[in-house]
Amino acid sequence: LLFPAGGLVAVIPCSAANRGAAVVAYSLFIDLSLGVTGPLVGAVAAGFGFASMFLFAAGAAGCGLVLSLYLYRQVRRHRDQVQEL
Repeated sequence: LLFPAGGLVAVIPCSAANRGAAVVAYSLFIDLSLGVTGPLVGAVAAGFGFASMFLFAAGAAGCGLVLSLYLYRQVRRHRDQVQEL
């Protein structure tokens, strides 16, 4: 159920004319991330040991958290500027 929920989050801020493009972009990046993650984590495990892939995953999750907070602040700042107008 994560895939449809993420698609909904991607579509909500878009206008009706751009919703199809938002779904396509979301699907593209989900497929790209799933296609890259397996071989990348496999290479990390093969090169540095099985336990290292968990550290790699924790680092990737941390990077995702930092990126999410950054984007949230950018959106909030943009909304505040629009409301002032």
